[in-house]
Amino acid sequence: MPVKARAVARGRWVSFKDGILVLDLHASEALKANGGGTISVTGADIIVNSDDPQSVGSDGTGAIIQETGGNFVFSGGVKSNTTLVGPTPLHQDTPTPDPLAYLPEPSLPGTALKATGIQPNSANAKSYLDALGIQAKDVNGKVYVLDPGRYDSMPNFSNGDVVILKQASAGNSGIYYLNGSGLTSTGATIAMDPTGGTSGGLMFYNDPLGKTSNGISLTGGKVTIAPPDSGVYKGISFFQERSANVALSITGQGGMQISGTFYVAGGPIKITGSSSTQLDVIGSQYISDTLESGGNGKYAVNWSVAQTARLRQLQLVE
Repeated sequence: MPVKARAVARGRWVSFKDGILVLDLHASEALKANGGGTISVTGADIIVNSDDPQSVGSDGTGAIIQETGGNFVFSGGVKSNTTLVGPTPLHQDTPTPDPLAYLPEPSLPGTALKATGIQPNSANAKSYLDALGIQAKDVNGKVYVLDPGRYDSMPNFSNGDVVILKQASAGNSGIYYLNGSGLTSTGATIAMDPTGGTSGGLMFYNDPLGKTSNGISLTGGKVTIAPPDSGVYKGISFFQERSANVALSITGQGGMQISGTFYVAGGPIKITGSSSTQLDVIGSQYISDTLESGGNGKYAVNWSVAQTARLRQLQLVE
């Protein structure tokens, strides 16, 4: 059954109501579910462009791809042991193009900033820890208070660290430009400015400069991120340089509350859910070359018009 043509809205911003779009045209298992967990998309479509006979697959150990309030839209086939929960998949004869291909990549700021940790009992850390409800004595690492801008290097944040991200009103439209630095966190608390001193959301732009080690990897911890609420990059939380094939990897452990679009046009997104009783919310929309979901836990992709990327114009897809 062919996919119906989508409405065109010219001369104004429109929303792209697809929770997952996998761009690769020919990969086997371009969308893959590993482990025994569930990826749940609510309120939007799951679209896979690959024409491979097994474009959607799993490793056969109980993983579930669940669609609520939208459609499965595939160019290829589904591997026999893959569990889909939701409507009968629709077939698209023409792949869905990258809806964000029009977006310019951010300009590299001229001056690099440094991510310098401060002691949790310092005066500069107090207001942020108070706003988070964390006592200085309970912080086993350092506190990092970061401004939007260019970073040529980043520490590897770890359990015990607290990372405060100032938002768009602090400058550079809220863009954290990772210039060959990557971003790695294992168990850290990462929060947007909780004091109310800055506002407007934020976006990470990652340019790995050709190195596979310069990706974004967030594992566990309490992470709260929301995208810019205005401007060119409204609704986008992660944007990777288009030619880079480095993975964006996020592993939830019950403390993820991340909204916005994850845009990795040239590389894979790898998401692992949590077996915690508290469901991780990891993004509002994924646009990537391939997508792999792993682990034995669950996570949700909650599409929202206010927290996803916008289009200047949609093209008809038949």
